[in-house]
Amino acid sequence: MNGQPLPGKGARQTEAAAHRAQTLRVLTIAQLMTPAQCAEFLQVKIETLYVWTSNRKIPFRKVGGALRFQFDEVNEWTKALP
Repeated sequence: MNGQPLPGKGARQTEAAAHRAQTLRVLTIAQLMTPAQCAEFLQVKIETLYVWTSNRKIPFRKVGGALRFQFDEVNEWTKALP
C-alpha cells in the first residue's frame, strides 16, 4: 500500500488493513499463530477465540503448553463456516 487512505476509508482502517496484510505474509511462512494473531486474522475479540477453543469449535493445538493455531487449518475452517 502507498500509505494513502482508501476512498471512503479512514487512515486508521487503512493502517489496520496494512498491518493484517503484513501479519498474513509472515504467517504463511511461520504457519503457527498465537491467540492474538489468530484473533486478528479472524477479526474477532480474543475472548471469543478462547470461548471457541474451550468449546472445541476451532482447530487448535498446544505447543509446549502454549495455545497455537495452524494457519492452514484455521483458514480451511473459515471456508466451512455457513
